[in-house]
Amino acid sequence: MQKDPKRLNGPQGHNYSFGDFELDPVMRRLLRSGEVAPLYSKAFDLLLALVENSGRDLSKDELLETVWPGQVLEESNLSVNMSAVRRALGETAAAPKYIVTIPGHGYRFVGPVTKFAREMVGVVIETETIAQIAIEEEEDEPPALPRASTTRRASVIRLFLILGVPAIVSGIVLSLVVWKIKHGSRITNQFIQTKTIALTNNGDISNAALSPDGKFFVYVQGGRGKDRGKHNLYLAQVNGEKPIELSPLADVVIRGVEFNKDGDAVYYSSEPTGQGSFALYKLSVLGGVPAKLRDNIGGDFALSPDTKRVAFIRDNGDNTRSVVVSNLDGTNERALLTVATNQVSSRCISWSPDGASLAFVSRTIEKDESLEVSLLPLQGGKPDVLTKPLWREITRITYLKNGSGLLLIGAAVDPTESRQVWLVASPSGDARRVTSDASLYGNGLSVSADGKSFLVHQIQQINNLWVSPADNLSKSTQVTFTTLNTVTGNFAFDWTPDDHIVYAGAKANGLNLWTMNSDGQDVKELTQTGGFDSDPSVTADGRFVVFHSTRSGGDEIWRIDRDGSNPLRLTNCGKNAQPSVSPDGKWVVHISTCENNVRELRRVSIDGGESKRLVDGQAFWPWVSPDSKWIACGYLAAPGKWQLAIVPIDGGAPAKLFDVPPLATLNFALRWTRDGKYVTYRDWAQGLWRQNISGGPPERIPGLPEEKIYCYGWSPDNKWFAYSRGVENQDLYLVRDVGE
Repeated sequence: MQKDPKRLNGPQGHNYSFGDFELDPVMRRLLRSGEVAPLYSKAFDLLLALVENSGRDLSKDELLETVWPGQVLEESNLSVNMSAVRRALGETAAAPKYIVTIPGHGYRFVGPVTKFAREMVGVVIETETIAQIAIEEEEDEPPALPRASTTRRASVIRLFLILGVPAIVSGIVLSLVVWKIKHGSRITNQFIQTKTIALTNNGDISNAALSPDGKFFVYVQGGRGKDRGKHNLYLAQVNGEKPIELSPLADVVIRGVEFNKDGDAVYYSSEPTGQGSFALYKLSVLGGVPAKLRDNIGGDFALSPDTKRVAFIRDNGDNTRSVVVSNLDGTNERALLTVATNQVSSRCISWSPDGASLAFVSRTIEKDESLEVSLLPLQGGKPDVLTKPLWREITRITYLKNGSGLLLIGAAVDPTESRQVWLVASPSGDARRVTSDASLYGNGLSVSADGKSFLVHQIQQINNLWVSPADNLSKSTQVTFTTLNTVTGNFAFDWTPDDHIVYAGAKANGLNLWTMNSDGQDVKELTQTGGFDSDPSVTADGRFVVFHSTRSGGDEIWRIDRDGSNPLRLTNCGKNAQPSVSPDGKWVVHISTCENNVRELRRVSIDGGESKRLVDGQAFWPWVSPDSKWIACGYLAAPGKWQLAIVPIDGGAPAKLFDVPPLATLNFALRWTRDGKYVTYRDWAQGLWRQNISGGPPERIPGLPEEKIYCYGWSPDNKWFAYSRGVENQDLYLVRDVGE
């Protein structure tokens, strides 16, 4: 195996070197001692402008126009991105190594710079390989299976984003095309013209709320690296003043957060890490001891306009969910609506400004399970559907305070469209995008009382494939070199007997299967459908590759020969995913929701035909053991309790059940070690766990970097170990309406 990537014939370009760094404008990457230093798009542009003008003073106005041409932005965007550049270079403004601040004017790059011409190095898949990205956000339950319009949601939500250019972090490109008017109603003209302000740059924000006057915001921070499993709350001003810690870092998960109507207190939901039961708390913005108001609420909630009641969606443990309302102290609780779990989202609820109804997200099963917004009257009765089923995923909704409509974060049914901010008019239900850009929007969304500004949560990711000797995981070599928000290997991969890697990678508006050597060279395309092919699993003899695909319109399991020929569909009904082929090449196990939308573990022949359900109860993300006798999978052992299960491949009750650590996830990359003695799985924050199937507690796998790992696996001869690792930056932006 080669240690360094081989030079490929490619476009020439001038690179720049300074200190331990190399800046590659063509590949748009910053290397430090040969390894990629994560730097998102606009921060990269800022560094490039400074390096290209080394030794010259650049004014703030000049930098703003260079990095954000034609956009109206505040200087805080420049400051935030400059902080990101300094962080990547390992310096601070007080102790600069390369960039000096010119007080009252701008900046100057002072490090010695060498400019040289060289060929591109790395793996070039296609000139059009701008991709989807898979960002994970922790949830209380495993996901529904992907549909023809979505490739994945996991116990974390998997978000899919088609990018035409590297992600734009700080700028929001406006959508100026308003949808045709339906039913004679008109969408409000709010947020036609906007200005965007970067509020944070620490990259570790999971949720936030904007104060009613739009001057303050509170945010949830923590959960990664050495602080995995810990969160705290901060209060900050939108004018950039230093944040104030409201609650100390603790072993808790903080999910929902809202200001009260007066803006002098914050309400939030919290649980001890790994417990799965949230309580509602109140905390003064002046600090102090939080007051616990009630137990047993959903992680996300909505306060009534008078801040006297709370609404949330509760999982009942019997495949149903209820929309629940109570007083803040838990008295006078009542369930307004109880439906099947898959018919209502657990994370989206908002109270109308007049206090008369609740907005929530429902699913239209009859229309390819697309999502819509419904309104539920507080006085009782059936919900009214507000919108058409326009979205494949919605992560947040919030009412405008004047009642004219709602803002939501959602991805349109079209699988090529990313998750954006939308405006929905009420009562017409007409909808249009407020944003239409290359950014990825997360969970946080909060609007000011005057409706003139909203706070939104943005996520950026960079990841690559690495390969190491299986007996020394600390000696890893990077074998792919992607830019920000592209994907290689994030949708699972597997090894062939001759030490090639089969993985999912993007091309144009789809996701195809590719193969490459263990050193990242000899890249070849296996599938070319224009759809979404993912989750490859290879037979031990290397004859077949089994995978999930949307090529037939629904989600099905397919088989191809090793060279990509002779495609064969193995399943039907459009709701099958998460395949694993038995090494002996006889069976394919997978998850199906064809029957009553319940996650069933099933087995089908490698040649297709009728499938067999293997175990009672719900399961997810199976993987077959090296001896083809057992299946490891996630399993719903009791209401709300997911465990690692070992199931006979011939079917029957789980032979063994294991608890997992609080931050562990069984989603997407559960693997057996090649000797069949351990089952391994991931951690939300960093690294991997392994469970000895003979018993005992799980233990961490040593030698891996302190970064999040997405997918991984051992080669059949157990010589090599490959994994996809990366960094996720999550920050907040304020969007202001500047229209007339």
